[in-house]
Amino acid sequence: MIIEMQEQIRKLSASPAYRTLVHRRRRITYLLTAIGILQFGVYFGAIAWLPGLSGFIWPAGSAVSVIIWLTVLVIVMSVLISAFYIWWTGRYFDPERDRILNLLHSSFRRKPESSEAKGRPEGDTVFHWMPGQARHDGE
Repeated sequence: MIIEMQEQIRKLSASPAYRTLVHRRRRITYLLTAIGILQFGVYFGAIAWLPGLSGFIWPAGSAVSVIIWLTVLVIVMSVLISAFYIWWTGRYFDPERDRILNLLHSSFRRKPESSEAKGRPEGDTVFHWMPGQARHDGE
């Protein structure tokens, strides 16, 4: 069983479809991380190097400073980045990952072992459980 799992991992990591999927996920993750770091850098930079912004009221006649608007913008952008990543994984990443794993699992599924081959009484058939399948043995 362990040898089969090692073979599955080796086959998965050698799969061009899997490598493409990992590359796509890494690329989108790096992009969203860079956007998040940039937005926080601008926000903290504005607070540190432009202290006059905290006294600048916008729009005129209100009681809200530009720093408060920047804070709201950072919060909204963070939520939008997270929402985009959740949408992207559900729309593109998860279906492709499931397709690749199903192909891999289907190539390794075995037929039930014969009871006689294992020295068990007739009718005592053993099925190999694969991750993602329901187990019916109480575990």
